[in-house]
Amino acid sequence: MKNITAKLIFIFLIMGITLSQAQRIQAIHNAADPTLSTIDIYISVFGSQVDKIEDVPFRAGTSFIDVPIPNLPLDVGIAPGNSTSINDTLKNFTVVIPSGVTYIGLIQGVVNPSQFAANPDGLNISLNPVINQNGRETSSTPGNVDFFFIHGVTDAPTLDLNIHNGANLVNDISYGSFSGYISLSPTAYDVDITNASGSTILYSYVMDLSGFADSVLTVFASGFVNPSANQNGEPFGLFAVTPGGKVVQFSTVTDISNLTANNIDGFVLYQNYPNPFNPVTNLEFRISDFGFVSLKVYDVMGREVAVLVNEKKQPGEYTVQWDAHEFASGVYTYKLIAGDLVQSRKMLLLK
Repeated sequence: MKNITAKLIFIFLIMGITLSQAQRIQAIHNAADPTLSTIDIYISVFGSQVDKIEDVPFRAGTSFIDVPIPNLPLDVGIAPGNSTSINDTLKNFTVVIPSGVTYIGLIQGVVNPSQFAANPDGLNISLNPVINQNGRETSSTPGNVDFFFIHGVTDAPTLDLNIHNGANLVNDISYGSFSGYISLSPTAYDVDITNASGSTILYSYVMDLSGFADSVLTVFASGFVNPSANQNGEPFGLFAVTPGGKVVQFSTVTDISNLTANNIDGFVLYQNYPNPFNPVTNLEFRISDFGFVSLKVYDVMGREVAVLVNEKKQPGEYTVQWDAHEFASGVYTYKLIAGDLVQSRKMLLLK
């Protein structure tokens, strides 16, 4: 595994990067094309194959390491996993490698764009590397967590990343682009990924940074918004890679399909605020029809721990408070039921 990691880093160095120095590198495979669920990588010099790296998995991340790079023109071929020869490559790059700074590289996109949903902004979604040439390994503010965000979802529009009911973290980032570094306290945040105007929440996640004080993360959007239109590839997700190469998947709060339908119907369960909270939080919801309404809270084991609403309600918007002073810190789920409509969300109690 150590040898594969070193070789994978070498490959990402040579994919379209021209630097006067290159010393530290971290690499991430974020190409969601199902034909690239695993990849083989062929390296040639002056037409002669010198190496093959086999079965590198999708969403694999490497640690930062020092890499000496010869200043030679290298040909790199990307092939599906378990390919039999260099003739099986789907995409080829020819590059010249210098040596010396710290940076982070992701390979993303698809082999044949005509077989996938087009990017809503008309951007090129073919297989290509995305490089941050100003990589960090420790946070700029002691005790904080630094991260930058990469948009790697070919069929997603320009996006914003926001703390729910709070600050805008990343504004108007298009596919294939990455943000500057953001520094936050090491706690859990409920974050929304929205369209560029911020008017529509596409996805929400619990971005838990509580275990990463003094560290740096590469946070990346990955997969497809609509897998069925993209050869049933992996669905949209939010991930992070640590300097040591550990991949973290942030938990989903909701997705665009549920949210859009519920907004149209006038049935909405909003994210609680504040979140995280200690010990009181507000839960808001909207219903469009008169009827029996239930709003309950459950612990991580699925056990009911609180009943906040359990009665008939007129159409309208409502706010209820949950005082959790007697409960332990952790993630809780709250569920709204009105007739045949059901929606749930997660919240984080931190004491």
